[in-house]
Amino acid sequence: MPPGLESVCIVAQELLSAYGRGVARCADGLLAGPSALRPAAGPEGPAAAAAQFAGRISADELAVAGAGRFASLLRAGIAGMVVPADAPIYLATTAGAVDEMEAVVFAGAEFAGQGGFSQLHELAAAAFGVAAERIQVVSSACASSTAALALAAGAIRRGETECALVVGADVVSEFVLAGFAALMASDPSGAHPFDADRKGVALGEACAAALLMRADRAAREGRPCLGAVAGWSLTCDANHLTGPSRDGAPLAEAICGALDMAGAAPADVVTPCAHGTGTVYNDQMEMLAFRRVFGEQPRPTFSVKGGMGHVLGAAGLAEVLLTLEFLRRGRIPPTVGLRRAADDAAGWVSSEIRPVDSAGLAVSTNSGFGGTNAAVALTLAPRASSVIAAKTPPQRLGTARVAAAEAAATPEEAGSLPRNFSRFGPAVRRAYFAVRRALAAAGLTADAGRIGLIADDRAGSERANWAYFADYVNSGRTLARGQMFAYTLPTAIAAECAIACRLTGPLLSVADAVGSPRAAEQAARGLLADGLCDAVVLLSTDSAETRAAAWGPAESKPKENP
Repeated sequence: MPPGLESVCIVAQELLSAYGRGVARCADGLLAGPSALRPAAGPEGPAAAAAQFAGRISADELAVAGAGRFASLLRAGIAGMVVPADAPIYLATTAGAVDEMEAVVFAGAEFAGQGGFSQLHELAAAAFGVAAERIQVVSSACASSTAALALAAGAIRRGETECALVVGADVVSEFVLAGFAALMASDPSGAHPFDADRKGVALGEACAAALLMRADRAAREGRPCLGAVAGWSLTCDANHLTGPSRDGAPLAEAICGALDMAGAAPADVVTPCAHGTGTVYNDQMEMLAFRRVFGEQPRPTFSVKGGMGHVLGAAGLAEVLLTLEFLRRGRIPPTVGLRRAADDAAGWVSSEIRPVDSAGLAVSTNSGFGGTNAAVALTLAPRASSVIAAKTPPQRLGTARVAAAEAAATPEEAGSLPRNFSRFGPAVRRAYFAVRRALAAAGLTADAGRIGLIADDRAGSERANWAYFADYVNSGRTLARGQMFAYTLPTAIAAECAIACRLTGPLLSVADAVGSPRAAEQAARGLLADGLCDAVVLLSTDSAETRAAAWGPAESKPKENP
């Protein structure tokens, strides 16, 4: 089998969650039915936490509370896993070591990057016992670890590496609890995905890890294939920073893309594992997407977030591992927290255990802020994948640089600014003009196909994170500002640009340990080679000068806009 068609197997795995250690233990808890969610804080805690439930890992498994909890979670999460020396590591997270940042803000210190994304490579390297250069940090809101899985599986399938470790991790923090409370997206009684009376999310924490390997190497080393990653796809709604698509079409496109790559059809899918957050609009959007793909014949569908909580950056990978475990057992769990299914979900979700065909194919989906969507197709045994047509090697098509003093519209741009341009802050304005000008220099328009957007800043969103949390703490820890919280993701600025420019390809942040664009450029080439988009814009907003570069298969000599 040529390298480009090699199956990608999961040969080792770990999951640490509110149900305890191990994929099997979490699966047992979900099948049994009781939720692992508990009150997020006692009466003495901040109001934002006291009014919520959360899925925390027990002190027996994760003794560190407060600063150092995220690093401890990483160490505990891969304890016992033997990682080959040639395996690159993809670390997926939404907030990273936010526990360390919280402690410094509480102490009244000034911002100096403490606990931020720029320190995450070194922190993770110490936790994993590897060189920081082996680690790529990937963030795509609540689809972060699904996006990381796609990047890693793509690199293996294309023959760039024979193995890779994917880790997804986030902790329950006051930072996130206050943010979701400010957005009025939390359910005070816990999460009830697809329920007629659902009100919002319940947060959780977890570390999920999967060692991926080419099937032929796994066979040579005598490693069992615990499941195969058969196909994947990433899209963006380009709709709203915190609200999902109203028709489900972008998520449906991601599902169909994953099935196409797997050489499968919707009829082959025996069960979808839904993102299923318990928010009114996300659950509604997912059901619309499922109906677009599968028609009106319900498929046995489930969500795990009513049991373990929404584990943010770890959610996608945790759900992949659990979905494969349920396939192995030939049954899927009840949707924990479901009391009475909403009309649009009736017949799809259930409060009972249901059988599924272990020989079938499953799909796991995730969506998140900024409109990011991800879908992955899974089987227990490797299967022949579809041939990805050879593409022109991607190259830089056009670039743009916008300094702080230049963040103003040209006469040509002034007549077509987005409706919400007036509320853009300086950083978003610079990014918008840089992206728009890079697209123009490359001769690309939104209707030219799916265009992805990758943020490549090592600092991620750490300044926005600090500003949001300091504002919340200084105001008495009563109510955070939802608009500020919406910008506490490394993809937030890129998401505003994707929405304004109608870019519907993959939306993610990829950073290496030294702050170079190499990891993001590698990701862009991979997305293009896998057929997940037609062009990619790399965006850097690390300084007063914002840079954007459009990549794609050139039809003519690249154009530059210095």
